[in-house]
Amino acid sequence: MNSRIMTPPRVGQRVSVSLRIKALCETLTRSATLALVLALPVAAQDYGNNKLPKMPDVAIPLTPAEKASLHAVEVRIAGVEAQLPRIDDPVYKARVESDVRDFKRRLAVLQKKYDPASAEALMHSVISRYQVTALWLAPPRVAAPQK
Repeated sequence: MNSRIMTPPRVGQRVSVSLRIKALCETLTRSATLALVLALPVAAQDYGNNKLPKMPDVAIPLTPAEKASLHAVEVRIAGVEAQLPRIDDPVYKARVESDVRDFKRRLAVLQKKYDPASAEALMHSVISRYQVTALWLAPPRVAAPQK
C-alpha cells in the first residue's frame, strides 16, 4: 500500500468510489481487509436471474441453394451408410454407426436453422468419415511379409 495514509473524506465531500474504498482499506487492519475482500463477491449483485427466456425453435424456409447443400450432405451420409454392411469389425462398425447418427442429428438441426458454416463443417465430417472407412475397407497396399 501507499506509505502516505489517506484521511477519510469529510461528510458531504464528493469522492469517487475507488478513493472511498482505498481510504477505507487503509484504515482497516490487514485481517479486516482480507475479510472485506472475501465478503465482496458474496454481496455482489446477481445478474443471472435477468436472462431472457429461451425462444422456441422456428423453422425458417430454406432457399433453393440451402436445400441443394443439405441434399448433397444427405447423399453423402447415405454413402457412409452403404459402407456399413461391409464392415466386419463390431467395434469399428459401432463407431461408424454412432457417427452416422450424429450426422443425421446435425442435419436435422440444419434443416430447422440453416447455418452455412455448420453445413460446411458437417459436409467435411461426412466426407472424411467416408474416406477413412473406404481406406479401412480397402485391402492393404503392401503385401504381408513372407516367413
